[in-house]
Amino acid sequence: MSKRPKRRIKPWPKRLEALSTMVIEPEEIFYLVKEMSRHHEEGREADWEVSVLILISRYPKDPDRALCIAERMRCLREIMKDDRMGGWSLKTNDPECSMTNEAVFRSVAKCPLRTDADHIWFDPDEFFDLTLREVESEGNA
Repeated sequence: MSKRPKRRIKPWPKRLEALSTMVIEPEEIFYLVKEMSRHHEEGREADWEVSVLILISRYPKDPDRALCIAERMRCLREIMKDDRMGGWSLKTNDPECSMTNEAVFRSVAKCPLRTDADHIWFDPDEFFDLTLREVESEGNA
């Protein structure tokens, strides 16, 4: 019986570093948001697992890109708890949905990710400053 070679998996800190420097375009975030919204409107599940399946389907040969986008969206869920998000997002009658300014999603794509040994996050001040600049650039477009 031959031994199967072990697959080398990047150590988590190295993977976090790679994710934190990956460039994501706003259109990639908008794609996921639209797909999740479509799932919800059709009465289908629209949870984290579904978002990962959508991303894996879109990026079958680039799992790190799918993971990076999923992590950015997870970071958004954390930022949504910040009181300042009230200026950028409105609650709806549906407790699972909110109306969120497009500038927030552009910031999700563009905001630098911060990392330590086992965690990745958006710096809230940096995120909201970037979101404000995104709104201002909309007015100049």
